[in-house]
Amino acid sequence: MARIRGVGRSEVAGAARDAFERKIAERGNIPNMYRVFAHRPWILSTMDAHFAAVMGSGTVPLKLKELLAVQTSLANDARYCTRSRTAFAERLGATPQQIGSLLDFENGPFDEREKSALRFGLQMTRHPKGITDAIYRDLERHFNEGEIVEIACVVGLFAYFNRFNEALGTEPTGPREGLDS
Repeated sequence: MARIRGVGRSEVAGAARDAFERKIAERGNIPNMYRVFAHRPWILSTMDAHFAAVMGSGTVPLKLKELLAVQTSLANDARYCTRSRTAFAERLGATPQQIGSLLDFENGPFDEREKSALRFGLQMTRHPKGITDAIYRDLERHFNEGEIVEIACVVGLFAYFNRFNEALGTEPTGPREGLDS
């Protein structure tokens, strides 16, 4: 159950309104997470900009970024982000077998490059100080330093979103949700 009411579309102005309208154009709804962040429009604006920078730029394939987001959310038992990011990963071509094996990726249908990123991502989620030199060296075989920063940013961003949404009881967003509020 939601602990904080989502701010309605009619209640926002300026940059918060722009963020809402952009999400409507992209997704057809206003994510409930955005509606909760909108209680502090300046935080919503910076969160939205960071989200766009992490997920919308760089050279790591977006499908892999989405798989990392789902893996992080699954490892954190985070219902909101697991649901929303799974839908995006599937739209980008992730198979049900890939989604279903993200916590057991070593035995899943992933190539070595993907496994390297998923290995790093799961360890970063569960125990970041436990990232061994071997895990990191393998990551370096497949990704340059900038791409490693991207991967770490995806995992860190979704760990933040997982904690925010689970602590505040943010409900998964339904189709067209928030449009008339």
